[in-house]
Amino acid sequence: MEERVRAPGGAGAGVVAEFDAVAGVRFEPLRDAYRVQKRRDHPEPVSYLVVEAVAAVTGTSMMDLDPLHETIDADALDAVLTAPEHVGAIVRFDYGGCRIEASSGGELLITER
Repeated sequence: MEERVRAPGGAGAGVVAEFDAVAGVRFEPLRDAYRVQKRRDHPEPVSYLVVEAVAAVTGTSMMDLDPLHETIDADALDAVLTAPEHVGAIVRFDYGGCRIEASSGGELLITER
């Protein structure tokens, strides 16, 4: 089931995006950031969620973003955030003009730079 979400602010304001992996996007004005939650039933890894969410927040096509692996080892990111021994892990990095904070719970905090 595809979900359509309107980005509430920032460069993606007014952009309607169709998501595969994203369960929802919520803008947090006090942090000036978007909180993105991964759909629990979606098989794609967190690295896919990062690209999809950054595209939605910035109003950019996923195809127009640089490959994630040029910024961070996507396989390592997925391994760290899904391993049972890393519950509570947080990985921070910059990608697509945004600061990303990815957590082991399948949640992202995205701040546009």
